[in-house]
Amino acid sequence: MTSRIMLVLLVVAMAALALSGCDDASGPSSTLPSITATATLDRANAAIILPLDAYGMSPDEEATVRAAQQIVFARCVTDSDALGETTRDVAQKELNYRPEANHWLLGYWDADYMAQHGAIPVNNDVPLGGDLEIDPVKMMECTSTDDFNALQTIDRSAATDDAVPQKLMRYSLEASDKTIADPRFQELRAERDTCLTGAGYTIDQDSELTGVELRDDWSSEEMLKAQLAEAQCADSLDFIQQAANIRATYEQQAIDAHEAELVTIRQLAVERVARASAILTEAGIV
Repeated sequence: MTSRIMLVLLVVAMAALALSGCDDASGPSSTLPSITATATLDRANAAIILPLDAYGMSPDEEATVRAAQQIVFARCVTDSDALGETTRDVAQKELNYRPEANHWLLGYWDADYMAQHGAIPVNNDVPLGGDLEIDPVKMMECTSTDDFNALQTIDRSAATDDAVPQKLMRYSLEASDKTIADPRFQELRAERDTCLTGAGYTIDQDSELTGVELRDDWSSEEMLKAQLAEAQCADSLDFIQQAANIRATYEQQAIDAHEAELVTIRQLAVERVARASAILTEAGIV
């Protein structure tokens, strides 16, 4: 009798442990959250604006810190505070440059934008140092200084070794994983894919976002035609707004759970922008 009771207690304990594992924050939840957040769609730029974006740098702020970083870098590699025309030119180009928005964060959409600008914009990143002749050893030295690293950009996609702003990317990726696993997103995705197969296209089963399968042997015109077909399907079903609202809800959950950390990240971003603005003012760039 005693051994049978012990066996029953063991089974109950194992069942309780299994149930507690289902509630782990990293695993799937049996209860889906209500979709309570709304993403903003900037159709003029095919940009999706989500809650976590408020804790990083805006495009203008990113441009400011990159311009100042060019100045700090040039002064280091030339061992001089004087700025040549090359450095002034690249700093000004940084101020005018805007990083690519997360256009296709959830798949192709905004067919009007894509028809005008294409799916893959021309890369116009400003090279560090411009046309300065730089010794590779000196370059490594100057990109490792505290002054240089204190002007790194902070946003959801900026890879960094700094543990504090790194959390912004982490929470963004976690929200993305939860969105893709959400059956409501999967249902929306299936509706869009049905539209695509009806248009004669194959679905990319290797992508978490699925969507149209792009073939390597296609011409650029055929590639764009397929991407436009996906965008048109997404637009006709209001796919992106609904999918982005799911993503926004999970991001808001992250904000509610980690607001103090995110406020710290935003304050760090503000401090870097202020430091950058002071450098640009002192250098006469702005």
